[in-house]
Amino acid sequence: MTYEYTPGRQAARQRAAAANAAASEQRLRDRVEDVEFLLEAGESPDHIARRLGLTLESLERSMHRAGRRDLAHAVHVQTDVRRAYEEAKRRPCPTGCGNYLGRKNTSGLCTSCFNKSRAYKASDAQRAWAS
Repeated sequence: MTYEYTPGRQAARQRAAAANAAASEQRLRDRVEDVEFLLEAGESPDHIARRLGLTLESLERSMHRAGRRDLAHAVHVQTDVRRAYEEAKRRPCPTGCGNYLGRKNTSGLCTSCFNKSRAYKASDAQRAWAS
């Protein structure tokens, strides 16, 4: 069965697309208003992003899209601070593989090296049992 677009269906699709675009623009305007109010109230960009259910990066992008470079800059400064903090906490794997250790890592190896060592230990134990 082929689906044909009649003029009535096409018009309905165009109306729905226009309504979605209008709703999207309204959400963006509301978000800008919320961010502006919360920044003026002294809230940190990190708290604002969590409150809106976004990451700092996506909040910054949405402020750029809305044309509010001042709000995007305020969020960008906080994003740079967080990124520098995260980079300072990273610990390289001692095997030199180029990966980093996880936050709660207790083995001293990155996940990839740890899984490889487990696989080798398991195969050694199987060979010892078989002989």
